[in-house]
Parts: sequence; C-alpha cells; structure tokens
Amino acid sequence: MLTSYNAEVAAELNRYGDVLVAEVTSVLERVAGSAQAPSTDAAMAIVAGVLQPELYVKRFALFAEGIAHRVQGYGIAFDLGEHRVDIPKGLAEVDAINRCARIRARVATSIDKLYLTALRLEGDVVAVRGAPQGQKGGLYDRANRYCREHPFMVTAIGLAASLLFFLLG
Repeated sequence: MLTSYNAEVAAELNRYGDVLVAEVTSVLERVAGSAQAPSTDAAMAIVAGVLQPELYVKRFALFAEGIAHRVQGYGIAFDLGEHRVDIPKGLAEVDAINRCARIRARVATSIDKLYLTALRLEGDVVAVRGAPQGQKGGLYDRANRYCREHPFMVTAIGLAASLLFFLLG
C-alpha cells in the first residue's frame, strides 16, 4: 500500500512538474522583452514558493497515520514503528526532494532557453544577458575571440595542464 502511494505521489509530482514548466515558460514568453520581464532569480523564487517537498513529506506522515487509525478502528493494534514505516517514509522523502529539485532544474533550463533565444547577435559579438548594455567584449567574448585567434596556443595550454595533472596525480 505504501509503495503504491509513493508511486502515485511520484506520478503526481511528474505531472505537476510538466504543468509548472509549461506555465512558467508560457508566462515568460508573453512578457519577454518587456520591462516587466522578471529575472531568473525572481522567477526561481516564485517556483521555490510553490514547489515545496516538505509538503509531500507531511502528506506521507498523515497517510501513514491514517492507515494506523483505520486499522485501529477494526480493533487491531497497529504500531507504525513495528511495521517499519520509516523505510517507505525515507524513500518518499528522498524521492520528493529529488523530484522537486529536478523540476526546479527543468524550470531553470526552460528560463535559460528563453533568455538565450532572446539574445541578439550584434555583428560578431553576442549580447550576454546580465552584461551592461553597450558593453562589448565580456569575459566569454574575449575567451571565444582568443580561442579563434590562437587555436595552437589553446591546444598547448590544454596539453600542459593535462601533463601537470598526470604528474601531480
């Protein structure tokens, strides 16, 4: 019974994650490019507020207590500790935490995809989100330019670093 409960909660979290990712993406697509477009941190703070694994842990505890209460209603002594409910409870807790973390990662990925598709190419330089407007030559741009202009030097540095790690390891 507890295993099927955990499977149903996992399926519910998966469905909720799919809907949450779709809704966040839909909202951000509508406001993309406007002055009201939230930052990634603001959007993730909202997601963290609606996606709380602690609620699923409490829900499992209430479910287990409900089973004990129902069985005791038939006059049967039922001790949760005696029936090792702690093992499925631990599995449910870890699963809820991991699934919520995966959902948050999926939301962050979809937000990043939206922002990356919104980037404009300005000549040979890509405008990086978060960089001051009009500033060309950010860290990544300079690194990319150096790699294009000096491919042999990049290869030599990589080989030297590999050799150093080999000798130290």
